[in-house]
Amino acid sequence: RGEDVSTGFKCVGLPGFEGFVARSLASDLVRALRAEEQLYVVFQPQIDDNAGEVLGAEALIRWNHPAYGHISPEVVVVLAEDMNCIDD
Repeated sequence: RGEDVSTGFKCVGLPGFEGFVARSLASDLVRALRAEEQLYVVFQPQIDDNAGEVLGAEALIRWNHPAYGHISPEVVVVLAEDMNCIDD
């Protein structure tokens, strides 16, 4: 939806049920960062289509939530930004 200019948050400041779910997931994400059990990295190769060679790899975060399963990377990143733990 974009950033709420009054709060600076993208998800956790949402009203109603959406905000409730976002705040709950954000809290779970902070715990997952501390426990280092649910988050993992996958590597996506970057390939030169012309030469057919692998140029490198992009590291992508994944979250396997114990109750909800795999959480979209886009949601993980926005929640981490909202909770100011994106660098973690």
